[in-house]
Amino acid sequence: TNRLEWHFEVVALTYSRTVSLEYSLDGSSWASWPSNSRNLLLSSVDPGEHSAQLRLLDSEGAVLDQLSFNFDIDHFFWQTTWFRLGVSFLLIVLVAAGAYLLQDRRLKATRVQLLETEGELLALRTKELEAESRKKSEELNFQLLKTSSRIEILKQLKERIIELGKKRGKQDADGVFRELLSTVNSELQSENYWEKFERNYKEVHAQFSEELQRRFTKLTKGDIRLAYLVHEKMTNKEMATVLNVTPAAVEKAKYRLKKKLELDKEDSLDDFIQNL
Repeated sequence: TNRLEWHFEVVALTYSRTVSLEYSLDGSSWASWPSNSRNLLLSSVDPGEHSAQLRLLDSEGAVLDQLSFNFDIDHFFWQTTWFRLGVSFLLIVLVAAGAYLLQDRRLKATRVQLLETEGELLALRTKELEAESRKKSEELNFQLLKTSSRIEILKQLKERIIELGKKRGKQDADGVFRELLSTVNSELQSENYWEKFERNYKEVHAQFSEELQRRFTKLTKGDIRLAYLVHEKMTNKEMATVLNVTPAAVEKAKYRLKKKLELDKEDSLDDFIQNL
């Protein structure tokens, strides 16, 4: 409790009506108290050690008697120093923990945002690579088509030259026709187009090309070229046109390639190439 109550009595009856009372707490200034009251109630006294004085005065203000004593008011547990220190320490810990959790949450949110951004960039890069791969693949297909068309045109031109040479039969034109025919044959057998095609094909299908040459080191240039065309899922007729040979020659070449790849008779060359 923080309330203090005194009960006292003035014993000298002759002074009971002519005296006055004063009190002081902890050396404070004296305070008057009604002379007809014998109870003193003090409230809101702080915990700790205290001293109190009570004095009796006559009508002229002279001290007739005086009492003094000391007393202690115990602390409630929440008023003790250790409790206040503990609460302060706990508040500091809670604030520090809250700050740490808030910072950790922000760091996690930042990491998540960075991962999302990285994922978006990776997806964008993947799309770019896919678009680039499609573009190169389309270029290869166009190059094959252009090569096939070029060879077909040269074949027709060769046949036309031979046909015209038979019809005209002039000796002075024989030299011109032979020169033209030699030029066409040289163009048909040219390797320039194939070198560019194979270089581009290795860029687009690098994994397939490297695996083919790593596992089968004895393949010739013609074998690798045929494997590329099989990998493009071209028919024998289309390969014959591109290679400037007959479909039967393509069949023989595929048979030889199958043996070099160490495939059994019942194995499919096309399936093996596609799954390589």
